[in-house]
Amino acid sequence: MFFKKKKKGIQVQDKVWISKVDKFRGLYHHLEQALQAGESLLIINQFENTQQEVQQMMTKLEVSHQLISQATDEPQPVNLWVTATENLLDIDLESTWANHLQAKEGLQVIISEHHPSYQQEQVLLEHLTTILPMTSTTVFTALDEPFMQLFGGDRLIAVMERIGVKENEALEHAMINKSIDRAQQKIDKKIGQNIQANSQQEWMERSGLLG
Repeated sequence: MFFKKKKKGIQVQDKVWISKVDKFRGLYHHLEQALQAGESLLIINQFENTQQEVQQMMTKLEVSHQLISQATDEPQPVNLWVTATENLLDIDLESTWANHLQAKEGLQVIISEHHPSYQQEQVLLEHLTTILPMTSTTVFTALDEPFMQLFGGDRLIAVMERIGVKENEALEHAMINKSIDRAQQKIDKKIGQNIQANSQQEWMERSGLLG
């Protein structure tokens, strides 16, 4: 009997801050430095509430960008694009958007938070790999977000403070990436269904993982 080898998930790089406030500060400073250097960025938001938060930050800080609300939008002459997962999934390999983004040498992709479900996040990552095969992806995470709190975010905050990580600094390590993958997979085993929600908090509550 032959057993089908389990498909290896697509890996991302995590940047982890102590708090969500610090994460958004880190996101803004990263964008500022990248845009000053003439680099291009695509920010993807997993939930509607985060999409609105990022959009409000861009507007308040007067950062030149384009919101991709649907695949039929025409690309504008900017170096920063913001979109939601469901809108990105509507962009196929032969689309104008795929060609436009592929033409941006050194394009950076940032996902503004993790989805609690491993499988739902892998759908996004697999699609990204299809339309932007040469682009790496970084996920910005905060330890006080609902998903991270469920798996010992407070303990990690204490560890980071003990080793001298400052609030405005991000922690990056392969062990963190693997730990987040395992946490998402544990959630999938408990839930086993696709839950619709406007925020990570709402998703966790609807799943029964938060009271």
